[in-house]
Amino acid sequence: MRLTNFFAACLLFMCTSVVSAQSKPIPIEPGINTGSNGHGSNNKAPIQLPSVTIEDYTLTFDASCVGCMIEIVQDGEVVYTTFVDLNGEVTLPSTLSGTLQLVIYRGDQTFIGEFEL
Repeated sequence: MRLTNFFAACLLFMCTSVVSAQSKPIPIEPGINTGSNGHGSNNKAPIQLPSVTIEDYTLTFDASCVGCMIEIVQDGEVVYTTFVDLNGEVTLPSTLSGTLQLVIYRGDQTFIGEFEL
């Protein structure tokens, strides 16, 4: 009986002490698109919005964004620029905080989202 109480206490401790960060989706909207002629895209197909989540300082993108350039903008100024890696991830610098804007460049399409760190 005593061993059962020990295991129950251990299980209760593990369940209450594990704090799991959850990934949060970043709402993405289309930005200004420039086609190859510089006058906007003539594509009639609906734009497929990328899916992006953030957990701690890691952004996770869907497969359509692998290799895309992204910018992180704060107060109208680009504070970080990089490319989405082959795993669809970008780890942001821990020095970033506050309200940030994510700009994704996918071909001639631009997408914008906002998130908090």
